[in-house]
Amino acid sequence: MPQMSPIMWTTMMMITTIMIYQMNSMMFFNTKKVNEKKMKKNKKFTNWKW
Repeated sequence: MPQMSPIMWTTMMMITTIMIYQMNSMMFFNTKKVNEKKMKKNKKFTNWKW
């Protein structure tokens, strides 16, 4: 691994976290209705909240 400057490292971390956050929010909005249906049927999802 080549040594990176702190500024580059912070920028990369910020970009990756933003990308992951956006992916998660998209997944959440797409599967929200499906999860709500699953929550009613499965007892495993009752304690799991967003």
